[in-house]
Amino acid sequence: MLLIVVTGFGWAFAAAGYAHTEEGWRAGIDEDPVLVPVTRRGRGAAALWIALVSAGDFTMNALKQIPNAPAVLGHLFRKQLWLVIVIGLVYGAVVLLGWGGRRLEKQWADDQRRMY
Repeated sequence: MLLIVVTGFGWAFAAAGYAHTEEGWRAGIDEDPVLVPVTRRGRGAAALWIALVSAGDFTMNALKQIPNAPAVLGHLFRKQLWLVIVIGLVYGAVVLLGWGGRRLEKQWADDQRRMY
């Protein structure tokens, strides 16, 4: 299950890189007017709102780029090879974590049998 989550995040980051470089996605984000209230409480709420909107935009872009998968993957391997390496390292860490957890579970099960 964790590998599916890593794959989803990897795709989302690859799609964001492709959309930003090739399509100009969110290129003028600093030019967008953002109304930030003056009070401290209002600033926190505005920051939370901006974070939620940005996360939604990030997710929608990942879904929107699915039909462009060959172009996104080509861009990923041509211009963002570091991301492929990072995703591979995270995959390796997840596999090692699963292997270690399985080994620990077997050890605890053996200890449990010895006690009774």
